[in-house]
Amino acid sequence: MAIKIPSEFIIKTGSGSLKFIRLASERANGDSNGFMDIQIIDDDISTLPADKRLNSFGVLRELQHKWFYFGERDLITRDQWHKIDVYIAFDKELAANGGKSKVIIWFDNKKIHEENNIKTIINDGDYFHALYLFTYWNGTAPQDQHLWVDEVKMSTANPQWRMN
Repeated sequence: MAIKIPSEFIIKTGSGSLKFIRLASERANGDSNGFMDIQIIDDDISTLPADKRLNSFGVLRELQHKWFYFGERDLITRDQWHKIDVYIAFDKELAANGGKSKVIIWFDNKKIHEENNIKTIINDGDYFHALYLFTYWNGTAPQDQHLWVDEVKMSTANPQWRMN
């Protein structure tokens, strides 16, 4: 996907990061099983805990209760288009332990993170049923604002581009 964040766009939330890509999951019986979020760290880092201050992005899998931070600070240049590719392998077994569960992220055609210790699926039969883009501010949107998103593509097939 491509994103362009204008210079007047404020990334400031009550939680320290803006939910950029959010996937909603359910158990086989239809009960909610939390979200997996890729988030952009707030502009103003002075109020953030030390572990969030050095990076531009974070990934959180609710119910695993663990953050994974990546991407050097200020990676996103305002008023410029950026290409972001995300590969998610859904599995309850960690890739680090021989399973398939992993998240890989590229920023402007450069791989910036590969996470092999994230559980994309918590239980057998879990599935993701919704994808949200820039939709949740934890109750503290600083102002009415807009950004651009283009070229959103999803596939269950192997991507045409090289994954390295």
